[in-house]
Amino acid sequence: MLRRTGSRVLDSLSRAAEFHLQSLAWAAGVPTPEPLAAGPDWVLMRHHPGSAEPAVAFGADLDALTDQAALCLAQIHRLTPAEAACLPLVPPPVVDSAAATVAALRAALDARHEAHPALELALAQLGQALPPIVPPVLCHGDFRVGNLLIEDGRLEVVLDWEFAGWRDPAADIGWMRVAHWRRGRAALQACGLAPMDQFLARYAAHGGREPCVARQLWWRLAGVVRWAVIALAQADRFAAGEDTSLARAKTGRLLPRIEVEALAVAARLLPGRAEGTVAPPPPWRCVGEQPSSAAIRKAGYPWPVDDPPEQPVPVPVWLDLTRAARENRLTASQVELLHSTLQARVARLDAQETFT
Repeated sequence: MLRRTGSRVLDSLSRAAEFHLQSLAWAAGVPTPEPLAAGPDWVLMRHHPGSAEPAVAFGADLDALTDQAALCLAQIHRLTPAEAACLPLVPPPVVDSAAATVAALRAALDARHEAHPALELALAQLGQALPPIVPPVLCHGDFRVGNLLIEDGRLEVVLDWEFAGWRDPAADIGWMRVAHWRRGRAALQACGLAPMDQFLARYAAHGGREPCVARQLWWRLAGVVRWAVIALAQADRFAAGEDTSLARAKTGRLLPRIEVEALAVAARLLPGRAEGTVAPPPPWRCVGEQPSSAAIRKAGYPWPVDDPPEQPVPVPVWLDLTRAARENRLTASQVELLHSTLQARVARLDAQETFT
């Protein structure tokens, strides 16, 4: 099987680095395709039968598949930087993978120059509530249904190692908890396979170190913001004509739903105020659908009473919300305004999807 480079986003690896880390995992007994060779923009690996379609995974024996996935993740997390010290082209570990994640997400979001207040609020909360530093281990970086190859109801191999790296093991668990990977199976927080407590019990039984709830929550929120950044990048690829697949077009339309989740998880992580100074914002431009004038009045902003009730919000108001979110100083009514606006966008996009 030949895997070619499409485009790189965030912390995705070069194909050579991906080859070396996948080789390390394969040599340690992790169920992954055996890497055979690599070049500047390709990896050749051994072919395996099976399907990575979520419907195939969800149609298998979920109890057995949950146990196999938990074992696989525990095996991955046993690998440490010391075992890869001699591998060329593999990025070295950082002392604080959580702080490095926030910095990478901040840089990616600032580079876009778009006003996304829900994501700004999530990043502010993440920066204020950094979890304690733990020794880094190998993380897959995209461990979820869709990257699990299933054959005859069993986990054959784990695919797609381009986001592998040295991080807090809770990063993989938080990523699994992102709502999109559940495919509508809301109660099964472990990417639609099982309730998270059941998955973590199996993970611990296979030698994994179960993270506390606060660390899981932090890394879930980081995963939500990361997924938003990836969705925006994939939408850019479609708009630029680099990838004309329907999947890329639909991924870009997921953003309001991702932002709603970001608001919900941020509220659970830390409802307080940030302290200290915040870097000045980039020159944002206002994109997307804005709140109605009625919602703005409810949030405490002045609005002429004789205007139509659903007139779009002027750009300065939306940018004000974004600046306040970046500094983590939104009022409860402003958060409600963001939430109601995003929910309205989700409903409108859902209606369009149903119609088309």
